[in-house]
Amino acid sequence: MERQNILTEKLQTEYGMAKGTAAQNARELLKETPNCLIPNIDEWCRGDPLSDIYICEYSIPMVLSLWNSKDFLSALRVLCELEKNYDDAVTKIWRMRR
Repeated sequence: MERQNILTEKLQTEYGMAKGTAAQNARELLKETPNCLIPNIDEWCRGDPLSDIYICEYSIPMVLSLWNSKDFLSALRVLCELEKNYDDAVTKIWRMRR
């Protein structure tokens, strides 16, 4: 529960979400995110550098670099999608680069 509260606060701060919306997003993210990527969520919440944890051949830091972006939430979501729908996720990764 503590991780969810910390993530809720981070979503409020970084994305300007209302508390209820942030709490709902935090619950969904923690439920849908593969266990291997949970350390990236913890790192992001603490403001630490993100580790390269790969799903297929992509990691959150790599996607953020490709996009020249700090949008952690979108990068996390696209990495979560890689396991379920690889082709669509890869298309999103490269389309966002443009």
